[in-house]
Order: sequence, then structure tokens, then C-alpha cells
Amino acid sequence: MLATKLGKSYWDKNGVYQIQFDQMYKTLVPDCGNSKTLNGELIRSISRLFYEYCNNGNCNSAHGEYTDIIETCSVCNGTGIVDDEDCPNCDGMCDFCDDEELSDSWVTEMYENFLKLIGDTIPTLKPTLAIIRTIITDSLSLETNTDKSEYFDPKVINYYNIMCDNVVFYCINNEDKELPQWYLTTKNISNE
Repeated sequence: MLATKLGKSYWDKNGVYQIQFDQMYKTLVPDCGNSKTLNGELIRSISRLFYEYCNNGNCNSAHGEYTDIIETCSVCNGTGIVDDEDCPNCDGMCDFCDDEELSDSWVTEMYENFLKLIGDTIPTLKPTLAIIRTIITDSLSLETNTDKSEYFDPKVINYYNIMCDNVVFYCINNEDKELPQWYLTTKNISNE
């Protein structure tokens, strides 16, 4: 198996198996909805995962739960009163929600199904897929960070390339099959 060199990527259309990927995508992935076969859906899955990372910063593939950060008024020190009147800063409310912090995050169902399908088909990819899951969920903590250069670093993109190299290599070397039953019955499989 060949490996895409650092600095190249399937997103930039220069992955090591780019020609094979493009041909399989053209013949196996429909314009809308799921592919009808395993190899087609594997190609569709890596394409959707890579697109979501590079084009959207994983904003559609991650979901989070947030907790309010409660701040105590600095003018009245939490008493609600200044000079025998309601505090002009907090109107006597003292504690108020100033911001939110991420308390939990996870990969949304559709993208988790893509990762599970890939991992079930190519078990040696599970450690790489675990890193990609972390990249996806970490995207939520970057929403307020304007400097995302580390997030889109070539070393991070390389995990997506490893996934793509392995999936395309698998599809080249394995006869196409039906999709697994669990995958056909999952909810939230995109029609896009």
C-alpha cells in the first residue's frame, strides 16, 4: 500500500490514489443518497468526512452540550445592593450567565456511522479513526478561536489521508459487497 506524502491530500486532489478515488467516486457514489454497495459507501464516507473537515471545520459532524458559566457581579460583590438600591450593573440579580463552556461533545450519528462502517470494514484503521473522532469533537472547542491554523495543519490532515489511502486501497483490492444490515437500518443517513 502506498501513502500520501505529507503536504498532499485528497482535498487538494493529489492523494496517492487520487485517480482511483476519483474513478470509484464517479462510478459508485450516486448524486444523492447512499451508495448501494459497500465499496461505494466507503468512498462516499471518506469523501463526506474529508469535506466536512476541510470545508466546514467539522461544524456539522460534532455536537456538544454546554454549561452556563455563572458570574457574580463585580460591582456589588454578589449582594445585589449598592448604596441601599439595586445594583446598577446587575439590577440586583447578582449572579448571571456570562458565557457557556463545552461540557461534553460527540460525533453526530451520520458521521459516526461513516466512521463505524470504515472501522468495521478495515479494523486496522480503528486507531486512526479514533484520532479523527477527537479531531471532530475538538472542533467545538475551537468555535470561538479565530486562529485555526493548528487545526488545519498538514499533520492533522494526514490522518484523513491515512484513512483515504487505506479505504481506496481496500476498495481496489476487494470485491464489492452489499452494505451491512446494521448500516441499512440506521437513522440519519444523509440523502445528500
